[in-house]
Amino acid sequence: MRAGATDAGDGLSPLDRDAFDRAVLGAGAAVVAVEEVVSGDADNAFALVRHAGHHAVSERGGGFCVFNNVAVAARAGQADHELERVAIVDLDVHHGNGTEAIFYDDPSVLTISLHQDRLYPPDTGSTSSAGSGDALGRNVNVPLPAGTGNGGYAYAMQHVVEPCLRNFRPQLVLVACGFDASAYDPMARMVLTAAGFRSVTQHLLSLCDELCGGRLVMVSEGGYSPVYAPFCGLAVIETMAGVDPPTVDPFEPFVGGALADELTQAQAEAVDHAYAAWARSSLEVPPVPSGERRQ
Repeated sequence: MRAGATDAGDGLSPLDRDAFDRAVLGAGAAVVAVEEVVSGDADNAFALVRHAGHHAVSERGGGFCVFNNVAVAARAGQADHELERVAIVDLDVHHGNGTEAIFYDDPSVLTISLHQDRLYPPDTGSTSSAGSGDALGRNVNVPLPAGTGNGGYAYAMQHVVEPCLRNFRPQLVLVACGFDASAYDPMARMVLTAAGFRSVTQHLLSLCDELCGGRLVMVSEGGYSPVYAPFCGLAVIETMAGVDPPTVDPFEPFVGGALADELTQAQAEAVDHAYAAWARSSLEVPPVPSGERRQ
């Protein structure tokens, strides 16, 4: 680190002028992506940025994050396009504590975080954190057990994310798209494969087509496997762009199948608990999730 370096705010996130400039460009890229999608110049958009953002709060950075990119983009959409309802779905394996803090008492923004239970930060991300005041029910946490893969994430999308979005009816969906939930990531213990990321993206695309005219903006977050994160990112971008057939994932034979695709009882119970917590706190009577619920 060069002379004059400092920290983003938590003592663990080194920051110098170059890092600050990159962070400004990253937040700006997220804002431009929203502008392109909301104006109709793009069907959807993926902002590939550094640094990550979802641990940053209004007054400081943290957790390797400088500015909260999706939060900045959400506020830009509200200010520039008079959007009344913006939803943020956080797929990063770590809890989106910064995004939660920024919008915790704001009923105009729905925040949903799918994350490995008690990973980072270890004291945040529980289902009891549901928003406050008029925003009660607008913050949704889905803490998942280690080892959750494609089957568990698909179940969470169907039984938590989908009913929450249908209930809220956003005019724009932003996704904090971390690739550190992938099977080879050294910072976590989840088992999502490129196929799992593709499935989650397709689910979000379908919901956005139905609810908000296809307005979907994804913004990159964490992802620490230089070997596998690129395949997961490519799967997301190809799905958004409608590329068919998709690029073959050479790692799928090693991490796919039962290891990644099976929905276990513990995973289903964690998702069902998150749904029940949201339903109790929701401002309105929530819709019944589509499909059969696991008993």
